[in-house]
Amino acid sequence: MLFYSCLVIVIVAVAVVTGSHHDYHRPDKKHRYKQEKPVRVVPFGQYSSSSYQLCNGPVVFNNQDGNTLTYVRGGDSKFGGQKPGIFLTLGFGLASGSTRGEVHLWRRYNGVDLPYSNAIQTVENGNSYVLPTFGILDYSVGHQETFVMSTTRKNEVGLIAKQPVNQEPLIPSITHLAIRLDDGTKQIPYAQLYSTQSQGISDSNAHEITFDVGQTSLQGITLSSDDLTTITFSETGLYYVQAAAHVGGSGATASGNVHLWSRLNNVDIANSNTIQTVIDGSKSVVISQGIMVVQAGDTMELVFSSTSDSVGLVADFPKGEPANPSAAVSIGMIANSENLMKTPYTQLSSSVNQFVDDCSNEAQIVQFDVTGATIQRMIYDTSDRSLVFEERGTYFIIAAVQIGSETGNNETGSLDLWMRLNGIDIPDSNAQQAFPNAGTAVLPNALAIEVKAGDRLQILFSSTNKRLGLIGTTVADESYVPSIIFTAFKAMNTRS
Repeated sequence: MLFYSCLVIVIVAVAVVTGSHHDYHRPDKKHRYKQEKPVRVVPFGQYSSSSYQLCNGPVVFNNQDGNTLTYVRGGDSKFGGQKPGIFLTLGFGLASGSTRGEVHLWRRYNGVDLPYSNAIQTVENGNSYVLPTFGILDYSVGHQETFVMSTTRKNEVGLIAKQPVNQEPLIPSITHLAIRLDDGTKQIPYAQLYSTQSQGISDSNAHEITFDVGQTSLQGITLSSDDLTTITFSETGLYYVQAAAHVGGSGATASGNVHLWSRLNNVDIANSNTIQTVIDGSKSVVISQGIMVVQAGDTMELVFSSTSDSVGLVADFPKGEPANPSAAVSIGMIANSENLMKTPYTQLSSSVNQFVDDCSNEAQIVQFDVTGATIQRMIYDTSDRSLVFEERGTYFIIAAVQIGSETGNNETGSLDLWMRLNGIDIPDSNAQQAFPNAGTAVLPNALAIEVKAGDRLQILFSSTNKRLGLIGTTVADESYVPSIIFTAFKAMNTRS
């Protein structure tokens, strides 16, 4: 049992991303990032916490002074809600503890719980799990945003930071990022959709996810009133899509896999599938993300299936908390038709199973497939498996790996995932996921960061068991499940 009082315990000082003050920007002598100013100021924030957080209440973030942070900064480097606009926001908690229990994580906006912002993760003894929550939010000047958590086992289960012993970056107890997608006028097409209906329990066939018509935030994007499954785009452009499903079972012994992928114009999007295992009624969140060019009038659906009729998408309604939706999707325009060819972005994946040969040696750099890759104004260098930025600016980056066993047998262990820029590990960029016995899980990690032309990004992973790694899977009549899905784009903040 953990014998902690309900105080925040800080284990390591946190390094915060502070734009032009990155000390890991050292590609060569030609690039002096500290002396350059960005072409366009893009409001964004990247924050984390080195604290153990084992009690109900607001989540604490730490900056270099150990103070609680608000979330978005403008070009003047002051924290707070000075910049209005449409923001993509993501939070990743590291749920862990010494016994079985649940961690709930949600957000408050100006002191009021955001409806349907809750996410729930079941924690097993001693294991760690990434708990994601995200949204497209309309930020106003002077807004205040707070993350809140609750636990079913106070002082034993919560959000826990870890410092790996093998010189990896800190694994924060929570990471939060926010990046503005528009130019501050709030005119871009975007959507935030939820479902408060449990779906798929007692039926393991593939289904399109049904959303709630009354719980939507839509602009330039519509949801079909006929079936509540079809999303239609009214404007041609480049769009980012972040989807999630809350998976669980019908009882304490319910077990099986839940699959989540996307369709565009009734055709499965290649390499968009992800899988999450439910064991003994456990609850967790599976995500799938991507960036795509759509034409006005194009339609998309989110699709799920399961390997057992006892598991599926589960909505929860905890007392005194926001609802935990069975599914959610955030969609935001990155570039309109005029800026489509000007915007740097990439969508990468891998069909290669990837493992660390010796768990005591240096971590493995993730390998991507060249065939089928979508890359514009960026370069994937196969010689060192790095993504090279051709333009300086503010970028959103997300990687989601599918962890599994090489043998398919029961295995134990965990996998860490972090990012490296110009050969230097990015501070506090680590995340960890325990491996479910005889199952599989998605481990996501994300970053909002300012980079220079010529900077090189690598994705790394390590494993406590050399038979655990990144696994790709072919599923009949579904999109392929890659070992990693990677998305990056430059935030342009303009429609002209």
